[in-house]
Amino acid sequence: MRTPLLLAMLLYSLHAATPATAGRRADLAVTPRATVADAATGASGPRVLLDADFDDQPLDSPIGIGGPTLGQPVSIHPDLLAIVRDAPRPSPSLELAHDTPGLARTARFEFLESEEVMHGDVELRFVFRAEQLDFFSLVYVREQASSSRSFLTMSLHPSGAIHANDASGEPSIDVGSYLPGVDCEVHVTFHLDAGTWDLAIDDVPVVLGRPHGVEDRGIGGLLFGTDHQTQAGSLLYIDTLRVRRGDGIYADGFEPGPGAGSPGAAR
Repeated sequence: MRTPLLLAMLLYSLHAATPATAGRRADLAVTPRATVADAATGASGPRVLLDADFDDQPLDSPIGIGGPTLGQPVSIHPDLLAIVRDAPRPSPSLELAHDTPGLARTARFEFLESEEVMHGDVELRFVFRAEQLDFFSLVYVREQASSSRSFLTMSLHPSGAIHANDASGEPSIDVGSYLPGVDCEVHVTFHLDAGTWDLAIDDVPVVLGRPHGVEDRGIGGLLFGTDHQTQAGSLLYIDTLRVRRGDGIYADGFEPGPGAGSPGAAR
């Protein structure tokens, strides 16, 4: 008669220990950066493809090329100086420069799992700061592993203008201005099923629904760097670089409605 009782007590003790054991194992698990970012958006929210804020990178030394899981580029032109600095911005940022004009040089970032996004919406955000009025290759939005498709090309000019163009065949447009030593935030949303992009600079919408002209590839690469005309010693800083994908992502002020296409917004 004692055997069933002992068996029941053993089963009860095993059942009672299971939740605590599972909890300890969950606490010991190491969560990658991207998984943490995904969890913050919610299970059904947009998915993070790239998160590079440079806060955990070694200072005053060339950044590595470990890729998106480390918040680093996948490649850097050998003559581009790409160094993480803790100044002049309040948080560490990526400093880009070159010693000799004559050739454009870039650092290339790609997405987790080498993803190339062909459908849905892709949102790109970053902060830049140019220390001089000069030519810079601010950002090239391209396909994965190559750079033949221009979803968007943004460049800085010595006049203080920010220019943008794409593969649509439409003329390049002036989308804003920058000042030396002043932070500027860029927010671009690509609606890939519609084949268009929206742009806000410092939270002000400046482009709404402009076609990008690319039909056979998706977005998978971002390039930042110097222009062939950039003077030696001119500095460009990039920070808080983040990309996410989902459906129905709209930048502030871009939600469909009467305001879309309002005066002052380029198309």
